[in-house]
Amino acid sequence: MSYKQQVFKYFRQGATWAKDGFGAQLPATTTTLPPADVWQGLADNASQLTSAQPAPIPAAKLDHTGARRDAPAPSSSLAGGSSLLRSGSNVPAAGLRAPLGMLKVAAPGSPSHVPPLKRYIDQLRAGLLPDQPGPLQPPQQPVQLRMPILAGPLGTDMSSSLFGAQGTSLNVPTTLQDLLYTVEAANSARLAAEAAEGSEAHQGAYPHGLPRPPPPPPPRGRPHPAERRTLLDQHSHHHGHHHPGQQAGGHQAGVKKARASSVSVQLNKEIMAANSTSDLLLLVRNKGHHMDFFNISSAISRTPKLMGISAATDSGAADSAAAGQQQLHLDSDDRALVDCLAQLMCDKIHCFDARGLANSAWAFGKMRYVPTASLPSLIASEAAAKMDSFGAQNLSNLAWAFVYMHHRDERVLKLMADKVRHKLDEFKPQELANVLWAFASLEFHDEAMLVAATQRAAQIAPHFKEQELSNALWAMGRLGYYDRQVFGALLAEARVKLHHFLPQGISNVAWAMSAVHHYDENMLRMMVAQCMPNLSAFDVQALSNLVSALAGLGHYDSPFMDCVLAEALSRLDRFSPLNLANILWAYATLGHHDTRMLHAWAKQLSSRLSLLEGQALSNTAWSFAKLGHHDPTLFAAMASALTSKVDTLQGQALAQAAWAFAVSGTCCPALMDELALHAMRGLADSLSAEQCAMTLWAYATSRHHSPELFHALMSRLHSDAARLDSQSLSNALWAYASM
Repeated sequence: MSYKQQVFKYFRQGATWAKDGFGAQLPATTTTLPPADVWQGLADNASQLTSAQPAPIPAAKLDHTGARRDAPAPSSSLAGGSSLLRSGSNVPAAGLRAPLGMLKVAAPGSPSHVPPLKRYIDQLRAGLLPDQPGPLQPPQQPVQLRMPILAGPLGTDMSSSLFGAQGTSLNVPTTLQDLLYTVEAANSARLAAEAAEGSEAHQGAYPHGLPRPPPPPPPRGRPHPAERRTLLDQHSHHHGHHHPGQQAGGHQAGVKKARASSVSVQLNKEIMAANSTSDLLLLVRNKGHHMDFFNISSAISRTPKLMGISAATDSGAADSAAAGQQQLHLDSDDRALVDCLAQLMCDKIHCFDARGLANSAWAFGKMRYVPTASLPSLIASEAAAKMDSFGAQNLSNLAWAFVYMHHRDERVLKLMADKVRHKLDEFKPQELANVLWAFASLEFHDEAMLVAATQRAAQIAPHFKEQELSNALWAMGRLGYYDRQVFGALLAEARVKLHHFLPQGISNVAWAMSAVHHYDENMLRMMVAQCMPNLSAFDVQALSNLVSALAGLGHYDSPFMDCVLAEALSRLDRFSPLNLANILWAYATLGHHDTRMLHAWAKQLSSRLSLLEGQALSNTAWSFAKLGHHDPTLFAAMASALTSKVDTLQGQALAQAAWAFAVSGTCCPALMDELALHAMRGLADSLSAEQCAMTLWAYATSRHHSPELFHALMSRLHSDAARLDSQSLSNALWAYASM
């Protein structure tokens, strides 16, 4: 704690009331100054005060308390400190009441009105400094003070009298406040004089003897741009770095540093004053060569706002599994500006600190546009070199940005995961949820980080907002990490706040439950009840995910499925082929048959089957066959689309596809041959006993003879026959006998 903080700490203790000479009620504070160590800090600063002050009070005119005998009762404390702390003062150190007697207060304009503090401050501003300041001895014991505080109807006029019409009026005019004000004024005058002489030691002094207030902390929450930092915070942070060509000290180095500071601050003002991307582009083109990393980072962070990209633009995307694939429209000026800024960042990447790297990457991610292919790699490499200086918010922003920059660097992600694990206590709920979401979106699985981060998430779950709970649960599902206690704690908190969830959040929670096979019937019922009257608020992706999740968990609610189908049919043309395939699979899995849906889905999918991957094609064929829709034209089209994608199928998809075409009665020899070859190329050993029995039955039903496939599948069944249920065993034996 600094000496100023300690003084104010002691100063704030207790309060009494006293009468002043004008009869107004004035508050007075009785407090105890700290002992010698803090006093010496004040004395060290006070030793810089000018000797051109009101004359010292002779010791003979002081009473035993240190107060002036012939002085009237003090009506204000605004004379405090100045005479007591002047160099060479013969006032006893314990006599802090003495300066109060110096001030003869009268109404403004009165002949007896003498404002010594105003004269003293005027002398300080004139640059008068002491030649040989004298020492001030600290008291050996704490000093008891009684300090009247200016108040009442005359307060404003008195302040004007003491400081002058253009003087500074203190919010709480007290003796200690005046003392500290005087010290600051003296230091500032000295610093200004030394700066004028070219001394580097005191760069950064501010005019008028008053220090600027500290910058407010940046908002913690969403990943935020560098522009939200105050100008002073960024500027002082920037000039803490040593730049190539800058001398370590001396007169010339100080001058150069001052000029760099002035240019940097002025450029940042111009950046923040830009009202459009065209304005900022013109500034970057004209003055980009003068910009340091601080200016470049500010310009990059400013750009999304000028493009009209609001905070809400990416709020939904942060919940989506396909977030990194979204694109925003940029016009020619937008792209030209981003191109220029990206090149400037590449050129000066080594000057960027952790915050500049993270915030700049975040801005590029928010714009969904990275013009220079090497930029993400450069950011990642520089971040790896400076990982020790990354804080929680920097890690969160950088991880989030990598998703939208489509950049996955295993080495950097590992360093980030280790850093996250060691700084977990510093993470706010949103920062922690964003990190988990980002690693899941990048499909980066670090077991140690996941264990620690999810446990921390469970501990602070009551502080999570709805979207943060949704993202954390979705991340666990996406990475396939399941800890029943942790997942249950997050889900319990989600249940409490469910009525505040957006449709996307509900969909993600349901999807996560399905992904880790966590069945909670009460939660599912609550979700269905909340969603049913609001299905129109769901986008097509959220609706598809919600229904698929319910099917995956085996939760069937017939009225809800009817409502979903009605909503889907009302905007069928908005669904992608994959959305349609997933909804169809959900209805087939739950056994919900609807003829309208089957005909509508067949019409929508028949011309778009080539857009589906092998797994989705297998699911679609299985769903139509399961629901009894055996249209030969549709199945022939599906067979043609699937034949070229057989190599992508896993065991379950292969068995389902063979079963679907056998049930439909569609003869597809080319597809069946490809499925058999794929199974014999090593897939047969990975098939489960049930999948082997299903495949054997399908080939026997289709009368598609393949001795090599039968031999491979029967060998696999023989080694795993104990796991077969009676139905599967019966199907396998029937198939073998038939062929």
